[in-house]
Amino acid sequence: MNIALQNNYAEYIVKGIRYSEQSTGLKFPDNTIIITSPLSTLSELDSILGYPIYVSEIETSADFHISFPSKEVFCLQLLKAFNDYLNLYIMEKD
Repeated sequence: MNIALQNNYAEYIVKGIRYSEQSTGLKFPDNTIIITSPLSTLSELDSILGYPIYVSEIETSADFHISFPSKEVFCLQLLKAFNDYLNLYIMEKD
C-alpha cells in the first residue's frame, strides 16, 4: 500500500472516530478493532491508530468497519454515529 493511501485511510478513520465521539460524548474502548475485506489494500496493514486490523468478508460500501466486544453495549451509539459519518462523508482514494 502506498504511504499516501495509508495516510488517507488513517485520516478518514480518525475523522470518523472524532465525529462519533463528539456526537455522542462517548469514547471508543481500547479493545475496538477495524475489520476489512481481504481484497482491500487496508488489509496490508497490521493496525491504524493502535486499533488492530482484522480481515473478514464484509458486505459494506466502505473498505472497512469498526467493531468491539458485545459487552461494550454503550458503544452502539458510537457505532451508529460512525456509520452516519461513513454515509455523510465518502473517502476519496485518489
